[in-house]
Amino acid sequence: GSSTYIVCGAVSNTSELQKPEDYGVKSGWGMFRVRGNIPELFTGYENTDKSSEDLQNAIDKLAGKKSTVFKDARESKDTSKVTAAAQELIDKYNSLVEVMSKTSSSLDEFYKKALKGLPKSIKESLEKVGITYNSDGTLEVDSDKLKKADVDSLEKIFGSDSEFMKKLSFVTDRIESNAEANLQSVSSTYSSTADIMSSFNSSKYDFLG
Repeated sequence: GSSTYIVCGAVSNTSELQKPEDYGVKSGWGMFRVRGNIPELFTGYENTDKSSEDLQNAIDKLAGKKSTVFKDARESKDTSKVTAAAQELIDKYNSLVEVMSKTSSSLDEFYKKALKGLPKSIKESLEKVGITYNSDGTLEVDSDKLKKADVDSLEKIFGSDSEFMKKLSFVTDRIESNAEANLQSVSSTYSSTADIMSSFNSSKYDFLG
């Protein structure tokens, strides 16, 4: 896989810098190797953090403690707000699946599998309201069929008592926490390399004699 070389505090991906000697130093001198591309890792976790937060907000619109969307639908006999919220949830879920494809730690893999497994476990119920589970773990919506679904069927899947929604909320929260922890870790790496560079620059003339 791709590796990142940190040479005297500078970060460079090997796809852009083919060998450490391009820095004017011998291999192994003032250098250590980090698995993965640090800028890409940072962006990947930043996007995961944002996407998981967006999904959690979409979950709350349907199954949050303050949500009245199903109550309102019964009173008005209009499910349009429910189906719009369900569509938003599916869009945010698909976005999270997509951004997580760009992260690759063992814990990331665990959470990706857990996330994709949730809609798969109820795919028959989803199909009844026009939602198809794809082989890559994403969801596809037949808007016309979703709009025709009755409020009871929709609430069974997306309401506050739904085990699917409870588990989806839990997994999404864990994904967000993991992304935030990894962002801190990657940021610390950047800070450490900056300290190394500062220290090297302040002493390089003495070091070189």
